This record gives sequence, structure tokens and C-alpha cells, in this order.
Amino acid sequence: MPEKRQNDIKIDRLNRFILKMGSIVIFSILLLILFLFSNLFIINIYKKINQEEIGRTEKGGVGKAIEETKNEIDSNYNQTNQAVEEIKKRVSYWSYFDEINRLLPENIFYSEVEMKEGQIKLRGLAKNREDLVKFKYSLESSEVFEKVEMPISNFTSQENVNFEINLVPNKK
Repeated sequence: MPEKRQNDIKIDRLNRFILKMGSIVIFSILLLILFLFSNLFIINIYKKINQEEIGRTEKGGVGKAIEETKNEIDSNYNQTNQAVEEIKKRVSYWSYFDEINRLLPENIFYSEVEMKEGQIKLRGLAKNREDLVKFKYSLESSEVFEKVEMPISNFTSQENVNFEINLVPNKK
């Protein structure tokens, strides 16, 4: 079997694997978000009930207990909101990943994607320097990325270029 066909099969298998894993992760995240929103809804109900009770109860022993309970519920409510916001941030990385795949030319293959808050590092192999330059310009012209950085060491060879690209996602 020709080497190009073998590479195409490998890339196809990798793409299917990534798609399956991405689907599983997204489904899991959506379930988690649903769970957190249901908890948020329940906490909101308890918060309203406690506020009504505080309004009816005189300040005293019971009032202090209710106040402490209200503070605890408020704290749980804030923690749940923070968790939901964190999940929203993580889900947004999939849109960056989709954009990279959309712009990826046929002769460039990435082997590693490292995603940290505020930065994406992409490593791989380009068949030639020209394809890598075109890919860089495509990334720079995309509205999804604010900044695209490539070390000069990426351009030391003409063919079979190992590369590393640092991307800063656009926060808009």
C-alpha cells in the first residue's frame, strides 16, 4: 500500500478518534452543566424561601440561625456559578480546535495540541516551508485568534519541517 494512502488512513483514524472523544467530552460537559443548572435552580428556590423566612422572623436566636443558613446558601450559589463559568471557558476551547482543523492544509499534520488558559500550543510536521507559511497566514487572518507566534527555528529546513505555533485565542 502506498505511503500516502497509509498516512491518509492514519489521519482518517485519528480524526475519527478525536471526533469520538470530542463528542464524549462535550456530552459529559453538557450533562455536568445540566446538573449544575438544576442545582442552581434549587439553590435559588431555597434562597428565596430563606429570604421570606428572615423577613418574617424577629432578630433573635432563630433569626441568627436563618441568617447563617442564608449565608451558607449564598456561598453555595456563588460556588456553583463559578463552576458553570469555568465549564463555559473549557467548552469554548472546542471552537478554537474546530478553527484550527478548518484552516489546516492538506500537507500539514499536528501531533500535539496543548491548551492552557489564554494560550494554545500546536506542534507538528509540515511537508514544506511554504505550506507552513500559508498556514500561519491563515491563522493570522482568522478572527478566532488574536496572536499567532512561530519561532524562527520552524524555518530552518525546506522540507519535512517540524513546527511549533503559539496561538492566543481572541476573547471576544
